[in-house]
Amino acid sequence: MGINGDYQAAYDAYSMLTTKKTKKETQTDHQSKKIPLRETILNLPNVLTLSRLIVSPFVGYFILNEQYEIALGAFVYAGVTDLLDGIIARRYNLKTMAGTVIDPLADKTLMTILTITLAMKDLLPIPVATIILGRDICLILAAFYYRYISLPSPKTLSRYFDMSIPSAEVRPTLISEYRSAISAYGYDAC
Repeated sequence: MGINGDYQAAYDAYSMLTTKKTKKETQTDHQSKKIPLRETILNLPNVLTLSRLIVSPFVGYFILNEQYEIALGAFVYAGVTDLLDGIIARRYNLKTMAGTVIDPLADKTLMTILTITLAMKDLLPIPVATIILGRDICLILAAFYYRYISLPSPKTLSRYFDMSIPSAEVRPTLISEYRSAISAYGYDAC
């Protein structure tokens, strides 16, 4: 039966118990809705996002060692990959639930590293850094909570951290996209 078949059988059994439908009605409903139980998370947009996540600590390293030109180059690379991953995912229908999680995670990681390292080099005032980091910590905690409440049953630790199991889709608002661009421009000006 395989992993997907096992999840399918569990989902069908759960649906029959909660809705009092027959097995045939449950299978027909599931086929018409096309609910993905697992998705392929290794695609080009997610690889670009992961590369942005990997380059983030290097940006901080270069800032701490006062190699600002290299840090700027790595930061521009992160910005370009942020733009490209979204365009490719939308144009070629490669959007994944994992991508909706790791894309903002990569953004938050980069901005957190920039905030901390710029504050350490006295290029960003500590009170401003505290406000930025406090806001990001609240957003991250809210994302963890939202993942938990939107995860289909059974809720286990292994399923919680399995990004191939879709739950809630995180969509950035237009205002948050503008805020990210303005923040990036502001850091670039430092």
